[in-house]
Amino acid sequence: MSKHYRKQSNCLNCGATVKGKFCGNCGQENLDLHEPFWHFLSHSIGHYFHFDSKFFNTIIPLFTKPGQLTIDYINGKRTQYLQPVSLFIFISIVYFLFRPILNPQKESSKKNNVPEQISIPSEYENNLNFLPKQLQPEVKNAVRKEQISLFKSLKEERQQVIIDSFKNIASKQKDAVSLNNFITELEKTKGEPYEKEIESSVKSSSKDIIEKYGSKVFFILTPIFAFFLMKSFRKNKRYFIEHVIYTLHFHSFAFLVLLVYNILHFIIPNFIIYYIAIIVFGVFVWYIYKSLKVVYKRSGSVTVFKMITLGILYSIAYGLSTSIVQTIVNSVAH
Repeated sequence: MSKHYRKQSNCLNCGATVKGKFCGNCGQENLDLHEPFWHFLSHSIGHYFHFDSKFFNTIIPLFTKPGQLTIDYINGKRTQYLQPVSLFIFISIVYFLFRPILNPQKESSKKNNVPEQISIPSEYENNLNFLPKQLQPEVKNAVRKEQISLFKSLKEERQQVIIDSFKNIASKQKDAVSLNNFITELEKTKGEPYEKEIESSVKSSSKDIIEKYGSKVFFILTPIFAFFLMKSFRKNKRYFIEHVIYTLHFHSFAFLVLLVYNILHFIIPNFIIYYIAIIVFGVFVWYIYKSLKVVYKRSGSVTVFKMITLGILYSIAYGLSTSIVQTIVNSVAH
């Protein structure tokens, strides 16, 4: 694909003198800016397919030769590959973009888990007569506590409806001492507990953090785990950035495998996906073993031992990264 270069020798970017097709100072190509539309279009398409070819040149060895891509990049063979950070960002964006689509979660799930009504304690009392008399007070007390707990999880408007309903029932009963006492307990707890429920719901759980901020968690996790790698393989005397490169390549591989797994999970029945999950786990074990062996050049037994140790350290790094993001999110929310 032919390119049109400027005849002028000044660089449009930095002003330095250009000798040849590229500026020796900033590296910008000395292209003619006033090129015809078709030249502009073909040039843009060329850049796209250049990325496309780099992507596939990177993905193929990433899957077929565990660890070799990391070694090549560390040794300076970089022109034909995507940069590790670019690869990680691109794949993580795709993964976390499609993950909610492939694993839809109804916003009303929490509402469905909240009880809409509370059974009347007197009904329990009538049904507990078969128990020994010495056990009945203890069981009734446990049931009453459970009812109070359920009542606290409801909105204040719903709480008032339930209280009014109980009062209506009590007014029609001759002996409603137990029910009236229960109504008094409900009135004492109305409103206040639900506010605590709202406050606690603002704080994101660990699962919510992964759903909403997963890419950020793994972005923080990468240098933390790379530090653990550096300490675990300190005899290799590799630079910290080289451990970061390995971690970025591993996460890129993991996201792609998990993306394929989520797609299969979306279209395949659950009883089959169980066996696929076992296969995916085996693939991860094989990949970690092979990649560590290639990059750090240790014996098989040492590599297995390091794998177990790194599994524990990865869990620590994952928990630490999640906590950091969760703390940031909660502090911003407040």
